[in-house]
Amino acid sequence: MKKNGISFLVTIYNKEKYIPAMLDAIKKQRGNFHREYVIVDDGSQDSSVAVTKRITRGWKNIKIITQRNTGPSKATNIGAKHCKQKYIKIVDADDVLSPFASEILLSTMEKNRLDLLYGKGIWVENPDKYIFKKTQKDPDVLIYNDALKEFIKKGMGGSTTIMFRNDAFHDTGGCDEKTFVQDYSLPLRFAWKKKRIGRISTLINVAPKEVSQRIMGSKVQLLHDLTYTMFNFVKENPDLPYWLKIIAVHRCAGRTWKWAKRHQNAKIFSKYFIRYARSIFPFCINAEDRIKKSLEVWENEKVRYGKQ
Repeated sequence: MKKNGISFLVTIYNKEKYIPAMLDAIKKQRGNFHREYVIVDDGSQDSSVAVTKRITRGWKNIKIITQRNTGPSKATNIGAKHCKQKYIKIVDADDVLSPFASEILLSTMEKNRLDLLYGKGIWVENPDKYIFKKTQKDPDVLIYNDALKEFIKKGMGGSTTIMFRNDAFHDTGGCDEKTFVQDYSLPLRFAWKKKRIGRISTLINVAPKEVSQRIMGSKVQLLHDLTYTMFNFVKENPDLPYWLKIIAVHRCAGRTWKWAKRHQNAKIFSKYFIRYARSIFPFCINAEDRIKKSLEVWENEKVRYGKQ
C-alpha cells in the first residue's frame, strides 16, 4: 500500500452514456500520488462494460469486475476488497470529478489526519461540458466533534464527494449491504467507530440533473433507505446511548408522517401522526421497534433492498 496512493472505486449500472466523461475526468486527476482503478459493473444490461473496456484499454493498475446486479452497497464493498491504496475515492458512474478533486481531498486528509472527508457536489445540465474554476489548495475544514449525533439528527449522504481511508472503511465493516443505497450507512459506521470526519466546501464533482434509473432521483427510495439504514444501525448497536436512540426515533417518525400526509392523504389522527407525536415526548421507548414500524409507510411502494 503506497503512502499516499488513491484507489478510484467506480460502480456502474446501465450508465453507458456517461461513462466516457466520468473516466476521462478520473484519468486527468492532478496530483503526485500513486493511483489504481477498480471498476465494478453491477449487472448492467446496456453496453457499459464494453464502453469501459474500450476506453481503459492500456490503462495501468486497473481491475474491471463484472457481476450480477446486487445494488450499490454490496457492489461498493466488493470493489473495496480489491482496493490496495491508502485512500479510496468513490466515483458514481454518471459524475464528473473536478481536475483537482483528488489532490485537494488527499492533501486535506493528510494535513488534518482524517479518516473520511466530504466535499461539495452539484447538479448541472451537461457535466461533460462543465468548466471547473480554480480553487484554493488549502480549504477551510469543518471537523465534526460529535459526528454521530450530527448524522443521526440530520442524516448524511453523497458518494462521489467523499474520500476515505482504506483501513478505516474495512474497520467499520463498510457499507450496510442490507440497504440498497450506500450513502447513509458509511458516515454512521465511521462515526460509531469514532473515526475522524471532516467536510470542505470545495466543489468536487458535478452530476447530470436528469438520469434514468438514478437512485438520487427516487425520493421514496432515498427516504426509505434513510429510515431503513437507521433501523439496521440501531439494531446492530444495542449499546447506542438512549438519548441518541430518542433522536433517531423522532427523525424517522417525522419523516414517515410527512410522507404519509403528502402522498397517502394521512390525517391528523392517523397512526403515523400519533407515532410522531409520541416521539416528541418519548418514555421508555423501544427504538428498534419504533423505527421498524415507521417503515410501514413504504410497504406498498417500489423500493429495493440490498442483496445478501
